[in-house]
Amino acid sequence: MSNDSMGLDEFIGHTTSGGRNNYLKGWKKQGFVECWLHKQASFVALWRHQLPIVRAFEDRDTKAITRRIWSQNWKCWEPENILTDQRKRDKKTGKREAPPMICPVCLLLEDIYQRVHAGKIIAAHAAEAKSAEEQTALREEWKKQRALSIVTPVFKFEVDDPELSESERCVVLTAGGMCDLFKPDKLTDAEKAQLKKAHIRLDEAWKESAIAKCSYVFTVVDNAHPEAGVQIAIEASLLGEKVKQAIVAERKRLGRDDGNPLKNPYPIRWEHHPKEREVQKKYQAFALSTVGANARPLTDAIRELIEGDPPSIENLKRNGNATSLRVQLEHAALVPFDWDALFSQAEKLQASASAAAEGEAAGAAEEDTSFDYGANAAADTMPEWPKSEAAPVPKGEPAKAGPKRVPKGEPAKAKPTVPCDKCGFLMAEDATKCPKCGTEYELVADDAPAAQAESPPYKGGDIMNEADTGQAGDDFPPWMR
Repeated sequence: MSNDSMGLDEFIGHTTSGGRNNYLKGWKKQGFVECWLHKQASFVALWRHQLPIVRAFEDRDTKAITRRIWSQNWKCWEPENILTDQRKRDKKTGKREAPPMICPVCLLLEDIYQRVHAGKIIAAHAAEAKSAEEQTALREEWKKQRALSIVTPVFKFEVDDPELSESERCVVLTAGGMCDLFKPDKLTDAEKAQLKKAHIRLDEAWKESAIAKCSYVFTVVDNAHPEAGVQIAIEASLLGEKVKQAIVAERKRLGRDDGNPLKNPYPIRWEHHPKEREVQKKYQAFALSTVGANARPLTDAIRELIEGDPPSIENLKRNGNATSLRVQLEHAALVPFDWDALFSQAEKLQASASAAAEGEAAGAAEEDTSFDYGANAAADTMPEWPKSEAAPVPKGEPAKAGPKRVPKGEPAKAKPTVPCDKCGFLMAEDATKCPKCGTEYELVADDAPAAQAESPPYKGGDIMNEADTGQAGDDFPPWMR
C-alpha cells in the first residue's frame, strides 16, 4: 500500500496524470554535458528503425490541419540476437545468416535487399548478353523477380504545403539507401556512376538508412542543472561504448566497487565532436572526480534525485505500432510489396496483445490499448489514408484508394479495424463515429487506385527521373531497354 500522505509542497505539486518523461536535450549543441547516473535505473539497449512519417497537427484556434514530414524511431520487434547479426550474409546468395521473422521493417528491408541482389545478378548477365533475344529474356526475368537497382526510389513521403521548402515537402527513399548499401568502399565503379547520374550524394545518403540501430537509454541528472530533475537520455551506441570505457577505466583505478558509479556516484562528462572525420572520435566520455581540484561534488539535491524513484521507460520499450506503420508505408510506396506477408506476424502478435490488454481492462473506461502513445506513436493525428473497402471516410471528403487487407489463407475477421484519421484510435471498419475523439464518418466505396507520380527532387538534388530508372512503368534500368 502506498503512502498517500502529503505535505503542503507535495500537495501543490501533486498530479493525477502520469505526464511525460523528461528528456535530456540540447547538450550536443553545447558540445558536452556532465551527468550523474541514476542509482536505481536500468541501462537499456534500444534497437530502432529510423523512417520518415507524415504527421498531422490541428491548430487549436482555427482547427486547420497542417502536415509535416518528421523522422520517427520505430522500435524493432526482432530479438537482439537477430539484430546483432543483421549484416552477416551468405556471399553467394545474399541471404542473412539470421533472417528476421517478425518485424515488418526488417522483413521489408530484406525483401528490398533481395530484389536489389537479384537486380545485380541480372545486370551482370546483361553486360555479357549479345543478342536481342538474350536482352528480352533478361528483361522478363527482371520483371518476374521484381528486381530493383540500388538507385530505384521505393518510397515517397510528401505533404502539400507551398510555404515549405522542397526538401521539407518531400522525402524519397531509394532501395540502396534504405538498406545502407551506399558505402563508398563497397560500391563498384558502375554503381558509383549510377549514384552520380541520379544526383545521390554519398555524404547525405546515410540519412536514408532504415537498418535497425542500437541506442542506449540512460537515466541521468545534469550536474549543471539539477533543477531539471531526473532526465532520460537516448544516445548513440558509440557514446554508450565510450561511457562503458570510462567506467571500466575508473574501476581499474579505484577498484571494482569504488569505481562503480551506481555504488560510489561520480559524474561522467559526455562530449560530442561532430566535425571529427574519424567516427570513433565523434564522442568521448570521461569520469570526473568528486573531490580535489576541479571537483564535481555530490550535492544533497543531486543525491536525492539519483537515489529516488527513477522515471518509467516502459513506453520506450514497447514495440512499434504495426497498424499505423502499414498505413504510412502503403500510402508512400512507389513499387509493389506483399504487405500481408510483411505485416502478418506483427499484426497477429499486436492483436493478441491488444485482446489481452482489453481483457485486463474489462469494466474500465474504453481506451486504445494497442496504439503506442510513447516513442513510437505514429502521429498526433493520422493522415486521411483509409486503406480498405468501405473504410470510413470523414464526411465531405473523397474516398481514398486501397485494397482490403485480409491475410492469405485466413477468413476475414468479423470486425476488421482501421485507424481513426484524426487520433489514430483503432476502430471497427464499419464504424460511423470514432469512440475516442468523436470524429464522424460515412461509408463509401473506394475509388480505383491512382497511379504513382514521378519522384520529385530529394534534399540535396534530383534523385533521378523516370527515364533513368524505369521506376514508374518499366521497372528495369535503362541499359536493358
